[in-house]
Amino acid sequence: MKQRTPPPSIQVAANHLCRDSGSMGIRVGLHPGLRLSVVLLAASLFMWLSTGVSYAQDISVSVSPNPAEVSEPVVATITFTNTGAPLASVPLTMTYDTLYVSYNSVAGSNPPSYGLTDGGVITWTDASSGAGLGTGSSLQVVVNLTAKDAIPSTNIMVSGPNATSGQGALTINEPPGKYQISGYIWHDINNSGTDSRDTSNPNEPLIPGVVVELYRDNDAGGSPFVWDATDALITTTVAADGTYTFTNVVGDGITDFIVRLAPSNFNPGGPLDGFIISDSLTDPATNSQPVTNLNTNVTGVNFGLYCRFDLALVKQLASGQSNTIAPGDDITFTLTITNQGIVPAENMVLVDYLPTGFTLSAAETDWTNGSAGMATTALAGPLAGGESTTVDIILTAGAAVAGGMYTNTAEIAAADSVPKDLDGNSFPDADSTPDMVNGNGTNGNGGEDADLENDQVNEDGKVAGQDEDDHDPEPFTVAIYDLALIKELAAGQVALVQPSDVVSFTITVKNQGTVSAGNFTVTDQIPSGMSYAGFQTGPVAAGSSCTGAAANPIFTCSIADLAPGGVITVTLAVRIDDATQSPFRNWAEISADSGDDIDSTPDTNTGIDNGVGFGTGPNDPVVNHNDIDHTAPNNNPLVDEDDNDYEDVSTSAVYDLALVKALAPGQSPFVNQGDTVNYLITVQNQGNLPSGAFTVADYIPAGMSYAGMSSSPFTVLPGGGIGAPNVSGSMFSIVITDMVPAETMYITLTLRVDDASQGPFRNVTEITSDSGNDVDSTPDGDPLNDPVIDHNDITHSGPTYDEPTEDEDDHDIEMLYVPSLAITKVRNGVNPFGLGDSISFTIRITNTGSVTITVLPLEDTYNNAFFAYDGGNPPTPAPDSATPGVLNWNDLLAGNAAYPNGLGIGQSMALDVYFVARADTGLLPATAPCVESGEAPNVVHVMNAMADLDGPGGMAPVMVIEDADDHDCDSAQIFNPTAVTLAERSATQQADGVMVRWSTVSESDIVGFHLWKSNGVHAEQLTTTMITAQKAGQSSGASYEWLHVGAQLNRGDAYLLELVKANGTT
Repeated sequence: MKQRTPPPSIQVAANHLCRDSGSMGIRVGLHPGLRLSVVLLAASLFMWLSTGVSYAQDISVSVSPNPAEVSEPVVATITFTNTGAPLASVPLTMTYDTLYVSYNSVAGSNPPSYGLTDGGVITWTDASSGAGLGTGSSLQVVVNLTAKDAIPSTNIMVSGPNATSGQGALTINEPPGKYQISGYIWHDINNSGTDSRDTSNPNEPLIPGVVVELYRDNDAGGSPFVWDATDALITTTVAADGTYTFTNVVGDGITDFIVRLAPSNFNPGGPLDGFIISDSLTDPATNSQPVTNLNTNVTGVNFGLYCRFDLALVKQLASGQSNTIAPGDDITFTLTITNQGIVPAENMVLVDYLPTGFTLSAAETDWTNGSAGMATTALAGPLAGGESTTVDIILTAGAAVAGGMYTNTAEIAAADSVPKDLDGNSFPDADSTPDMVNGNGTNGNGGEDADLENDQVNEDGKVAGQDEDDHDPEPFTVAIYDLALIKELAAGQVALVQPSDVVSFTITVKNQGTVSAGNFTVTDQIPSGMSYAGFQTGPVAAGSSCTGAAANPIFTCSIADLAPGGVITVTLAVRIDDATQSPFRNWAEISADSGDDIDSTPDTNTGIDNGVGFGTGPNDPVVNHNDIDHTAPNNNPLVDEDDNDYEDVSTSAVYDLALVKALAPGQSPFVNQGDTVNYLITVQNQGNLPSGAFTVADYIPAGMSYAGMSSSPFTVLPGGGIGAPNVSGSMFSIVITDMVPAETMYITLTLRVDDASQGPFRNVTEITSDSGNDVDSTPDGDPLNDPVIDHNDITHSGPTYDEPTEDEDDHDIEMLYVPSLAITKVRNGVNPFGLGDSISFTIRITNTGSVTITVLPLEDTYNNAFFAYDGGNPPTPAPDSATPGVLNWNDLLAGNAAYPNGLGIGQSMALDVYFVARADTGLLPATAPCVESGEAPNVVHVMNAMADLDGPGGMAPVMVIEDADDHDCDSAQIFNPTAVTLAERSATQQADGVMVRWSTVSESDIVGFHLWKSNGVHAEQLTTTMITAQKAGQSSGASYEWLHVGAQLNRGDAYLLELVKANGTT
């Protein structure tokens, strides 16, 4: 529809809309007496006038054009007429429905001030702009609007002074018969022919800047009458987002159209320069797609294009390079890279997969080592379409590389296209997938493994069964020089021989390589104690020879040649001259050859057995496998250099010393402080060779000291014997020389127990050094590093006791044990106690020694003048006897379920003993072992306890020696004020005894007295008949004396006066 130019407008302020049945109104209120008219300036005008009230103003609203089309500008004109009295101002309000109409601007002849609010409301505080409006005058306000959406009718309403209002209706229609055709242009990177941006390749970019033309297909034949841009209905350019749209295309449901990519797009420098149509809907001859029977909007007229990027690689031997090399040689290859596409390439990375055993040559400077046997290089480029470039690589065959056919493979690992896609990514290669994985079967089609073809560049590696042309192999051959040698006992020769025997060895050499050996030399190193006795060879090449002599420990053979796969043997005879050098290890090696052996290095460092034992090995690793055809893994030069081997023999001569240590006859294993202990050390030559000089050492335990030694006679060779004892700190040692086979000697070693608290004592004796090679033990100065079984049998040679891993028989131990216990007695409760109170003591016995206590007697003594044993509350276990002042347990452990096996090392047992307080202790002196005066003592004592080391059937139990901590004492204070006050008291020694005197002040509460004597824990009642009180029941007192006939008054003695009350209590 032709666009109309709206009249000038003024801006107004919007007020909130009141929506009514889809219509929108504008109301304008006027002062009384004014008249308002609304004029709608449009076709098919619908007018609504407010009636029912007579006003002197009139408002009219006209809308033009009417009807309008969606998106078409609309002009609303408000006319206000005043037919009444003059107005000082003209306030107006306009409302409309924003779903269907949008605001543009406001204009007028006198631009008024206005307000615009969201929601479709415009207000004028004074549409006259302060001029007022006289009677019969009119003013107009023009508002520019836009039709937004189709609707049969929507109202624009205006209100003014004095509730005057008016409105105009607007019809909005869709544009008839106009449609859109749209789509996008994309780079079909994977050349799939379909738009796969949302599936397999979501990053395929869109292409902007492409010129797209729309033609009418006049004859429905797929082309216009003329392909000419001037005849195109519409021409547009693809936007930056890659899309295009043709708008207002008139369609009738019959006419066909054609969308074409303009040919200029493909010109050099154009947006599609180098691209090729790939999608299946586009005619590649015209670069166009049809749109048929247009009667609605059409989307998805999309064009896919592919830009071919294609590199190929060929690998060949460099010019002049032989296809056969030897280990250690260099080999040069030439790589040719060709751009088979139209897109230039740059930043090309090449990877070479080095065959096993090959490395980059030291002469190679263009390539660098990568990981996992790969080398890489980079070509900066650019490489234009149709062009080629080359690069060489030099490899070195390792010295140990195996012979045979090899293939060296190279591949394009990565390359960048020039230019990139919109995401900055390079285009993919058309028919291969660059990577750094050799033979990975790209896309599952085997294009890098089974189908990899040499020098093939014209197949599609993304198709099953075809070659991936960025990846190429080149075969070549490695020729191997390889001699191997083994040494064995000759047929029928045993490994265990007798002194003076002749021993035969067979040396076998085989050519394991692929070329002739030429001349080579075999060297045999005869062991010390053996000498050359002759040789014999099998068939050998002419010109070969061997040389040996009895006085020369080196035997050699020079072999003229040996064909690939050929074998020769040499049998060497040697004689045993000195059996004491046994065992013997005989070495042989290829010491020189005419080639570069792949897995060994000939030399004269053969290995030598030059003394007792196996001597010194060669500078080569050797595995004695005796298999001349062995190929893996023992022929690896890092594991076994196969031109060097040995064989062992030994004689029946045995060097073997043994030692045991035991307690001397009559010596108890139980000791205590100050005891002397006798050990018997026995040494025997169990071998059949005389001993050399050896040292016997005893490691004196802490808490013991050396106290002497003696030895018995034994047989030695002339000049042999026993040296003087040597004591240094805690070490006793003695040197013995030349003990004859089967001879035995005895050493009695005496030690003293200096500190029994260090027990138990573990005493170790060992042969610490020996000039011979003992068959089943290794002398040293470490008492802790050898396995030991304390069997005390010098003749024992069984598989356990003489096995070095079970019992090293030059080493033995002996144990001493210290039985000991400690006892404590502790009063429970707090002093003082009253007469008749219960007093308990806890007795605890602890095994502080290193032997189980199996018999545990106990005696508890107390002063029965002050304590009475509470037999009604006995301890557990109860005493076996209870007499006044003494409790006895014959054995606390007998039948005691808590200690079925006795009182173990470190174990304790406890029992509580209860007494009843009998008398006041306030005047008692302190009595040892208790130290508190004014308290009655209670003493506990363990004596005659027995300890057992190994239980029933073993050694007899031993008595535990008593010491200071086998008894203990505690005491209790008893407070009991008496009813009688003594005026005086005394105990005086006389010739006839002890005279005891006392005087009372009052005897009102007593009838008589008994007299006791006490010393420490012992007390006795001296009077069996009561001494009658002279003033019994009276408030006055009397004086008394009593002679303890024949008694002696000793330190600690105390005489006790027991008062007898009238009621019979004391």
